[in-house]
Amino acid sequence: MAAETTEFRTLFEDLEETMTGNEMYLIVGKQLTNIVPLILGQKIKQVMKSLVGMNRCWDCIRKAFAAHKVFGGCEVVVGSMSIDSVDKQSTYGFLFNPPLEVHAWVQGPDGIIIDCALPGIIEKGMKCSDHIGPYLVGREPCILFGKPLEWMHYEVVEQLT
Repeated sequence: MAAETTEFRTLFEDLEETMTGNEMYLIVGKQLTNIVPLILGQKIKQVMKSLVGMNRCWDCIRKAFAAHKVFGGCEVVVGSMSIDSVDKQSTYGFLFNPPLEVHAWVQGPDGIIIDCALPGIIEKGMKCSDHIGPYLVGREPCILFGKPLEWMHYEVVEQLT
């Protein structure tokens, strides 16, 4: 009987994957604010342009401050977050365990979240796997603007601004 081996990717394999500023992602969220979709799209494009050179799957704190600068009226927070796989067999995300593990996003009034780092987290979760398979299955990279959907879990631990 052949021995079963598991190949794990290292945390640093994707360090060379930088943002170009031309990335386009679906915008999701419950109870979106009354911002006109065209204006929201323009503001998200403005944020994406400011992310040029940042790592696609990392740099959540810098991405949160970039979104904060464009949207204003919100706070940059850190905490834990996770995304459930569509099949509900696994979850991928970050606990609050600085400096090793932390996630940052923009938190607005009434639980509105702006998370421009979410696409990279979903991409990372789809790339990471163990002997069973990828951690995230069936999710598309997206930006959260609104209240989190049922498969998104955010917990604020500390406010940075």
